[in-house]
Amino acid sequence: MRRSLKSAARWTSGAAAALLFAVVGASNAQAQTTSICVNRAGRIKGIDTNCRKNLDSLSWLQSGIQGSPGPLGPQGPAGIAGAQGPQGPQGAQGPAGIAGAPGLAGAIGATGATGQEGAVGPAGPAGAVGATGATGPTGPTGEPGPAGPAGAIGTTGPQGPQGAQGDIGLTGIEGPQGLTGLAGPTGPLGVPGVETTLLVGGDFGAEVAGNTGGTQLNPATTIFMGPNDGADSAIANVAVPLPAGTVKKLFVQVDFAPGVSAQTDVFRVCIAGNCDTGITCTITGIGQTQCTDPTDTATLSDGQTLSVEAAASGTSHFTEVTWSLEYQH
Repeated sequence: MRRSLKSAARWTSGAAAALLFAVVGASNAQAQTTSICVNRAGRIKGIDTNCRKNLDSLSWLQSGIQGSPGPLGPQGPAGIAGAQGPQGPQGAQGPAGIAGAPGLAGAIGATGATGQEGAVGPAGPAGAVGATGATGPTGPTGEPGPAGPAGAIGTTGPQGPQGAQGDIGLTGIEGPQGLTGLAGPTGPLGVPGVETTLLVGGDFGAEVAGNTGGTQLNPATTIFMGPNDGADSAIANVAVPLPAGTVKKLFVQVDFAPGVSAQTDVFRVCIAGNCDTGITCTITGIGQTQCTDPTDTATLSDGQTLSVEAAASGTSHFTEVTWSLEYQH
């Protein structure tokens, strides 16, 4: 350290000192540590670097020129409120205030209780007698006196005439309703009602015996039609079994009339394969397409079959057939 101080004394004079201050002045205007390397002749061989073995190192702290104040930082958050301090001593009483204006008059109080009645005073002297007053009204009649003894019974007088009949008195109040009587015995079972069903049928456009264009009615082939069961040349294929009942009011319609005056189409109701039931109707000649039997009836037993027979006389012809029949059961 002694050697370094001697070397510093050498270079601080003259040009060496001027050069050092120039270097230091060129650095930032802040406080910083500066180090230099000098030889034995006091010459600077390096600044702020590692010195060789034959050089001396010298360091010192250099303060620069103070810079301008920086901008004002943002205001920090409000601190936590401190604890409340102890209560201070009571202050001296202030001077009396100015008297306020008089208040409004209060409401009138309730009437007090009545005092006790005073004692009766002494009687005054008697007054002079007044003049006689006018006579007052007659008083009410007194109660009758007791009855005198009964007199002797007189003889019975003749019977007087009968008086007129008096008015009819008012109707008395209606009495309470009597108890409900016992239920009567159940009456006999009534006669079952009759239900009427409309049976309908026809050929429904069926091809009977290989015929096309409708049903062929001719003397050689008889056609049978069941209720809702089409048409066939065999009655067993279309007849329908029904519950016991009565049929009536046959009605038949064809699309085409027989065609000539001598041609007829005959329709009969068949029961259990028997077509002689008496219910029948006939379509005849030109222009007629309907027939009916409104009066004849026939009965069925349970399970007997029903169908309608269609037959023609004269020449054969094609037509569509529909029929209806009332069925009561």
